[in-house]
Amino acid sequence: LLQSGYLAGLAPASRAAFINAVAALFSDPASPLKGTVPGQVKADPSGQSLTWSCNSTQGTLALTAGWTPGPTLLVQATNLKFQEGPLTLDLAAGSASGTLQCMTRLGLALQKIVPIPATPQFSAAFNGAGFDVNLYPLGDAGPASAFDVALLPAAKVTFGAGGPQAFLDHWLVPLLADRVLEANRQRLTTPVWGGGKTLHTLLNDAGLITGPDQLHVPLPPLPAAVSNVLLGLATGLKIPVTKTLNLQLVNEQPVKAQAKAVGLRLVGHQDFPAGSLNISLRFGEGPFISAQNRGLTLYLFRPLNPAVFAPQLDVVGLGVRFSDANGGPLVNLPVARANDIAGYFFFSFPLDGKPYNASLYPNFGAAVEIGGFGIPLGAALSGNTGGDNPVAAGLLQSDGKGDPHPVNPDVDVYLGYVDQHLKFQVQGTAAVWVGIHRKFGPIYIDQIGVELGSSPPEASLLVDGSVSISGLTVQADELGVRIPIKSLATPAHWYLDLRGLGISFNSGSVSITGGLLKNQIGQTVEYDGMLSVDIAGKGFTAVGAYSRPGDALGSYTSLFVFVSLPLVLGGPPFFFVTGLGGGMGCNRELQVPPINQIPDFLLVKALSDSSLANDPMGALTSMAKFIPARRGSFWLAAGVKFDSFVLVHSVAVIYVALDKGFEIGLVGVSRLALPTKDLAIVNIELALKARFSSAEGILSIQAQLTDHSYLFSDACQLTGGFAFFIWFPQGQFVLTVGGYHPAFNRPPQFPTVPRLGFRWHVSDAIVIKGEAYFALTNTCVMAGGRLEAAAHLGPVRAWFIAHADFLVSWDPFYYDISIGVEVGVSVTICIFVCGTLELSLGAELHIMGPPLHGTVSVDITVATITVPFGPDPKPDPNYIQDFEVFRKKYLVAGDKKSKVVNVSATRGLVPKDPPGADPAPGTKSQPWKVAAEFGFATETRMPASSYSTFATAPSGQLAGSAAIDLAPMNRRDVVSNHDVKLYLAGADTVPAFTADHFQVTPVFGKFPEATWHWTDPVKISAGARTIPALHGLDIRGVAVWGGPSQLIPIATLIDDKLVWARPLPFAASDVILILTLQQYGVSADSMAVDIVKVSNGKMLQAADQILSGGGVFAQFRQQLGVRPSGLRPMSRHSLAHRRSAPPLIAPLATGLTMKVASLPPPPPIFRVPPDLP
Repeated sequence: LLQSGYLAGLAPASRAAFINAVAALFSDPASPLKGTVPGQVKADPSGQSLTWSCNSTQGTLALTAGWTPGPTLLVQATNLKFQEGPLTLDLAAGSASGTLQCMTRLGLALQKIVPIPATPQFSAAFNGAGFDVNLYPLGDAGPASAFDVALLPAAKVTFGAGGPQAFLDHWLVPLLADRVLEANRQRLTTPVWGGGKTLHTLLNDAGLITGPDQLHVPLPPLPAAVSNVLLGLATGLKIPVTKTLNLQLVNEQPVKAQAKAVGLRLVGHQDFPAGSLNISLRFGEGPFISAQNRGLTLYLFRPLNPAVFAPQLDVVGLGVRFSDANGGPLVNLPVARANDIAGYFFFSFPLDGKPYNASLYPNFGAAVEIGGFGIPLGAALSGNTGGDNPVAAGLLQSDGKGDPHPVNPDVDVYLGYVDQHLKFQVQGTAAVWVGIHRKFGPIYIDQIGVELGSSPPEASLLVDGSVSISGLTVQADELGVRIPIKSLATPAHWYLDLRGLGISFNSGSVSITGGLLKNQIGQTVEYDGMLSVDIAGKGFTAVGAYSRPGDALGSYTSLFVFVSLPLVLGGPPFFFVTGLGGGMGCNRELQVPPINQIPDFLLVKALSDSSLANDPMGALTSMAKFIPARRGSFWLAAGVKFDSFVLVHSVAVIYVALDKGFEIGLVGVSRLALPTKDLAIVNIELALKARFSSAEGILSIQAQLTDHSYLFSDACQLTGGFAFFIWFPQGQFVLTVGGYHPAFNRPPQFPTVPRLGFRWHVSDAIVIKGEAYFALTNTCVMAGGRLEAAAHLGPVRAWFIAHADFLVSWDPFYYDISIGVEVGVSVTICIFVCGTLELSLGAELHIMGPPLHGTVSVDITVATITVPFGPDPKPDPNYIQDFEVFRKKYLVAGDKKSKVVNVSATRGLVPKDPPGADPAPGTKSQPWKVAAEFGFATETRMPASSYSTFATAPSGQLAGSAAIDLAPMNRRDVVSNHDVKLYLAGADTVPAFTADHFQVTPVFGKFPEATWHWTDPVKISAGARTIPALHGLDIRGVAVWGGPSQLIPIATLIDDKLVWARPLPFAASDVILILTLQQYGVSADSMAVDIVKVSNGKMLQAADQILSGGGVFAQFRQQLGVRPSGLRPMSRHSLAHRRSAPPLIAPLATGLTMKVASLPPPPPIFRVPPDLP
C-alpha cells in the first residue's frame, strides 16, 4: 500500500470487489455497521468509486473515493442555503489522477426578489491547468448550458440549443410583463366590457397572475395562456348582437356528452314585422324553456391538452312565433282566443363527418306554445242569459254591478315532445285558474282552479275565497278537493286540502289577525301558524304548528304552541318585567340552535319586539327547522322579557324537554345601547345558552357576544365568548373564556369560542386588533393574548405585534411559555422595476420545563439569532415511586371512606320495614334485603382492561378498553383486572354459583389521559383527551324457568280425611260438645227449609225484629256488646225501603251437621291449545 503507484496499478476487478465490499459493509442489513454512519454509502454502478452522502435542510455533504479512472478523493458540499435567503453555494475540492481540483459556485434565486424564474450562477474552478470562470444567467451550469458567459480563460458568450428562447422566456418576457402589470395595476378591477369580467379575472384565468396582483412565475406557455383566456371568457362573455339577441362564448358539456366543449351560442329573439303580423325568430327563448344550454350552439373544440377540434351543433328551442302587430289577439273567435302561437325544434347533430348515432344525440323533438289562450265564457253564453241557468250566466258576464273583470280566463299552454318525454304545462304550473271576483252574501269567490298532478296521478278542484260575517273574515288559499284519477268513482278516496288560511276580526277595541301556512316536509303535511290578539291595547301573539306525521308505529298527532304576552308587570329596577311568554310541544322536538343563532331562535324572537311581525314568513318557515315533529318528544317553556335599570333589555326562556331523557335549559339575549339605540356609541348584544341533558350526560353554560356588539362605531367590533361544559359519562370538562391555545387540538365535542377582544378599523390605513383567552381542561391549563397594530400609508407599511401563550400540564408537571414582540417597517420603491425594502426587529422568549430551560431568539430582518439556556431538557420528571402515594392522590382523594370501588343496588330491593325507616347501607352488619331477582352495579375509580366475577370466567383483555399506564409513576401497560366476589355472611368462603342465574355486563367509561396514558413530557401537546376503559360491572340475578311439571288431577285428590274434620271452633275436641253442635246444625237445617217459604214482607219484619226489637232480642244485643236499642230510625227506614232484596235470616249453627257435602265431581281439565304463528 505504501509503494508509489500501488492504487493506480490495482486491477479493475480488484477495485470493483473492494468498492462493493466496503459499500456492503455499511448498507447490507446483516452487517453490524448498518446504520452506524449517518447518511448513505453507495458504490458506483461500474464499481470504480464509493460515495458517502448526507442530506439536510441546509444542503448536502458528500465524500467520494475510488478510481475515475485514476485514484480519486473528492469532498463536495452542494446547495448550501443561508436561512431562507436567495443565496445558494456549491463547493468541491479534491484530487483525481494526481491532479488537484477545486470548484465554487454561487447562485442567486431571483424569483425571491424580482419576478424572474431563474437562478443565475457564478462559477470559478481550478482543474490543475488553469482557472475557469463562468456566468450562467439561466442557472444551468455545465458544458450543456443554454446560455454561458465565459470570463476566464477567454471571454466569450455561448448559446446552446434553445438558449435565446430560454433567455427570452425567463428574463425579458417576465420583466416586460411585470412592468406592464405595474403600469395597469389600477385597472385590474375594471370590467373589460360592460357587466363582464374584470381584467384581473381574465389574467388569473390565463395563469398570468396569482393572488391579488402578483405576476405568476414562471409564466405559462403562450398557447396555454390563450387557451385559458378563451376558457375564462367562455364562462361570462356575452356580446349583444341586437337589443334582444346575444352571442355567447361557452365552455360546457354538450347534450349527453362526456367532456366539455368550447363554442358560440345565440340566445334571444329577433322580430320581423310583416304587415298585420309580427314574426319573431326564437333562439331558446320561451317561458317554458328553462334549460341552461337553450339556444343555437355551435361547439368548436374540446379544451384538452392538446385541444381537439370536435364541431357539433346543438339546437334547444329554435323556433318562430306569430303574434298580432297591434297587440291584439292573433285568433279571436266566438269560442276561442289566442294572443300568439309559437313552434320550437330541438335536435343535436355532429359536424365532424362521423355517422349520426341517434342514441348519442337524444335531444330531438318539437313543441307548440299558445300564449293567452282563452275561452270567453260570457260571450259563449250570451245567447242563453235567460235560459236554463241565468244565475250561472250572470256570474260569467262582466256588465253587472260587481267586479268589472270579465270572466275570460287567459292561460299560456305548452305541449311538447322532447328527449323521449311528453310534457304539458299551463302557465308554467299545472293549475288553470278562472277568475270569478264575485260576492255571494257573506261568501266571496276570488278564483277557482283545476290542477293536475302526476305523482300520484290526480285532479284537484281549487277555490280561493273568503267568508265575512260581522267583522270576522276567514280567507282560504287553495281550498280544494283532490281526486285520484284511479278513484274518480269512489268519493271515499277523495280528500280535502288547504294551502293556507287567514283570519281577521275587528270590532271596536278588539282586533284579531292570524294565519296558517301549509309546509310540505317529505311526505308529511304541516300547518304553521301565527295569531295576534289586541284588546284595548292589551294583547298577545301566538305561534304554533300542527301535523300528522307517521313512522313505523303509524301516524300520530304533533303540535306545539308558544304565546307571548306584552304585559308590563313591573318589579325592582334590576328586574322590571315587561312581558311574559309560555308554550308547550307534544310530539315535537325542541332543537336549540348553537349559541351564535340564539337571537334568531323562534322562542326568543316571539318575546322580542316586532321580531315576528317584521318577518312573519321567515318565522313560519323556521318552525319546522327549530321544532320538528318527533314521536315521544314533549317540552314546556316559559319566558320573560325584562329591563334592568332601564338600560339593559333582556329576553330569557327556560324550557324542560322530555325526549329519551330529561333536559332543562335556558336561552336568552341581553342588549345594551348607550346613550340611545339610534345614537349608540356602545352597543352590546350578549347571547346566553345553558342546558343539562340526562340523555347526553352533559351540563353546559355558554355566553357569547353577537356581531351586533361594537364600541364607538361598527368599525370597532367586540368579540368574545365563555363556555363551561361537563360530560359526565366521559369524565371530561372544559372551562374557557376566549378559546384555546393556538396549538390546542380541540376535540369535536368541545365548543368553538371566539377570542375575547376587539377589531378596530380606525381608517382604511390603520387597523388595531387585540385578543385574549383562558382555558382549563382535564389535562392542561392555557392562557394567552395578542395585540396587533398595522398601518399602510401608500408605499410605506408599518406593524407591531406582541403575543404571549402559556400552557401548563400536570401529572407529570410540565409547562411551555412563549412570549414575543415584533416591530417592522417596509417601503416599496418602483424605478423601472419595483423592489421592497423591509426592516424588522423581533424577539421571542420560549421557556419550558421542568427543568427550566428554553431559548431566546432575536430576529433582525435577514437573520435570526437563537441562544439556548438552561440544563438538558430531557431528564425524567419527578415521577411517583410508591403506589400508595399514587393511590391516595388519584384513587381515594376526596373520599372520606377511601374507597376505590363502590357498589350500589339497582333492582330487587325489598321495601323498607317499617315504611320510612333508613335504608340499609349494604354493609356486613346491615345487608341489603333483595327479592329473588335482584341487581347491583360496581364502579371503580381505577380503569380496568379486564374483569372476573364469582359467576363468570375471566374476560381477558377487553376490546373496548385502551392500554392502561400509570403516567405519574412512569409505568406502562399495567395489568388492571376488576374482580367481583360474593362471600357467605360471617365467613370468608365463596359459595358455588350457577352461571345461568347471573347476567354480567361491562360498563365502559372515560378516564383522563394525563393520568392513565403515558406521554413523553418533552412532546406534550395541548389537548383534553380521555381514554376508554372498564368503569364497572352491572350484575343481575335472574330467575331461570325449570321444566314444566305434569298435569295435576286436582279432582281426584282428597282434600282432608273425615276423621280429621272438626266443627267450629276447630280447636275443640270434646265429644259431648261435638254432639251438641251437631244437634244445633240439624235444627238450623230444618229452620232453613221453613225460611225459604216465608214471603219478602215477613222476612223484612223478622229482620227488623231481630235488629231493633225489644225483649229477648234486646237482651241478646246487650250481651253481645252492640247497641241495645238496635238500629237508628234512618237505618230502620233504609232496611224497609232502600234495599233491592230482603235480608237472608239463618242461625249461626247452619252447616254444623258434619255431613259430607254431596257435590258432583268437577269436569275434566281443559288444556288451551298453544297459539302458534
